[in-house]
Amino acid sequence: MNDKSVRSLYLFSALIGISGAFYISLSPLPYILKGMAVIFFFIGLFQFLKWHFLVSFSKGLTQLNIFQLSPSKFPGEAGEIYLGKGFNWDNRHVQEMYNLSKKDTKRFLARNEELGGKSVIHGVGAREERNIFIPEKEFVGHVALVGATRVGKTRALEMLMAQAIRRKEPVVVIDPKGEKRLQDFCYSQTIASGREKEDFVWFSLPYPRYSATYNPLSTYSAITDIPDRITALLPQAGTSKDFTDFCHGVVLAVAQGLNFLDRVITLSDIGRYALSLEYLGQLMTETIGKHLGENIENFGEVSMDNPEKSIKFYRNAVRGGMEINESCEGLIDYYQHPREHFEKMAGGLRKLLSSLNAGENRKLLSAVPADIDWENLFEKRSKVAYFSLASLLGKETASAIAQITLQDLVSYVGRRYTYTSTRSPVWIFIDEFQNVCYPGFIDLISKAGGAGLRVVIAIQSIADLEANMGYNAKAAAQQILDNTNIKIFMRATDMDTPKKFTDKVGKTTIKEYSEMTSITPEVDDSQEVFDTSFRKSKRDKEVFLVRPEWINELPKGHAFVYSQGGTYKVRFPLLPEPERNFLKDKGIEE
Repeated sequence: MNDKSVRSLYLFSALIGISGAFYISLSPLPYILKGMAVIFFFIGLFQFLKWHFLVSFSKGLTQLNIFQLSPSKFPGEAGEIYLGKGFNWDNRHVQEMYNLSKKDTKRFLARNEELGGKSVIHGVGAREERNIFIPEKEFVGHVALVGATRVGKTRALEMLMAQAIRRKEPVVVIDPKGEKRLQDFCYSQTIASGREKEDFVWFSLPYPRYSATYNPLSTYSAITDIPDRITALLPQAGTSKDFTDFCHGVVLAVAQGLNFLDRVITLSDIGRYALSLEYLGQLMTETIGKHLGENIENFGEVSMDNPEKSIKFYRNAVRGGMEINESCEGLIDYYQHPREHFEKMAGGLRKLLSSLNAGENRKLLSAVPADIDWENLFEKRSKVAYFSLASLLGKETASAIAQITLQDLVSYVGRRYTYTSTRSPVWIFIDEFQNVCYPGFIDLISKAGGAGLRVVIAIQSIADLEANMGYNAKAAAQQILDNTNIKIFMRATDMDTPKKFTDKVGKTTIKEYSEMTSITPEVDDSQEVFDTSFRKSKRDKEVFLVRPEWINELPKGHAFVYSQGGTYKVRFPLLPEPERNFLKDKGIEE
């Protein structure tokens, strides 16, 4: 008997029971018989409830609706982050999925062509659906939002952004592609939260004339942070390591010299002095001059305008008892390096710094003072900083800027954690993280929680993440995932990506039913006969709580979520279009 026949039987028996109860209660029969009316009524009511349950369950399996919600209407209390509508996913839903797999599931496909996917995955728990919240403190452990392109990943990102912005907490958004809707959405939410237009700080590669300026080298805990950040953008493994190590040494020598001269370190100055022996000689001469200072006359009358003579003068001074200066020593070593070998070893650094200092980039990334300053942003006034990098116009440059920005944040976070007691919330949202990730990012998320940062990364697939992690990529990518407490997995297009979620949430136990019919021949003296037996059995079976193919079959805007040791099936709200157009308000577009 199919599901439709069972529902019809329940409804028919319910109508018979209830109508029989009313007939008996109204007829002139003894009270003892009328008492039977009560029994008939409750039997009928019970059958009706069974019918209603099956109808609603079947409806939940086959219907897939979109729900819209404005950020201003998000439910929840202080200390909670709203995720959407959903339910706790447990072995009951796995059992339902197993039972349904034994039937024809074509009618359980989503009817909404816009969403796609299989409605049955959410339908098995639709009757339990409620608003899903996660304690805000859990976000200190960071979030990995994983999903293929065009499955609603950016809209889910917007939902979390809206809540962070409306709480008037500092927010940093790194948008490698420069998506206009995401930009307008963040800007609109900034204004809607009651902040001023000036509190939306906009760094943009495509619009340098209107962009805020930013110096990614202005903040550092130790001078070695400077070469670490720059050379992290260069190849690290194999034969490239020798070149990278050489570049690290050159940049360190230049940074030490600039720091000794009390000059603000910029990418422009690093490029000028680290790539040219002539300019390097000028910096060296100036550094030696400051070190010797008023003692120059005590060591002879050598002109400080000549690099070679200044080196000789410095050596004479040291031999005469003057203290050795580390900044001078480093610059002298590289200035005296054979020119041909120097040019060869610094080739990769030249390509990188040339792109970061080309054209308008020099003004945007080497301004002194710069408009964007983390202390101002985080501590003095709560702002929203939006980095629109337009990777489609120059992927390598956009990626390098995003990476060096993240490294600057690592340094700031480290100082904040070490030297201040401030732990106020700061949100960092990174869209298309696979385009900007680098091995050192692990340092950021490992330090960030203790310093009050909540990092949300959005990636398309695990393979994309591994492709940009360099040496030992699989382990590095896994480390990043392991350092995120909240995992949100939307529809994927490969099997390796959902398996990361499947392995994390583990297994559960369901009942597996089997039927077996056996026919046994029996022969006696007169004829051959057959004995037929039928057996139905069940056994416990261990299966994954979430199967990889279920993730690959999710409708748009739907996700499996892991948080606080529990697993949820969630559908996100569709947010309205942004109310404001940032470029128009800025006077860039008509």
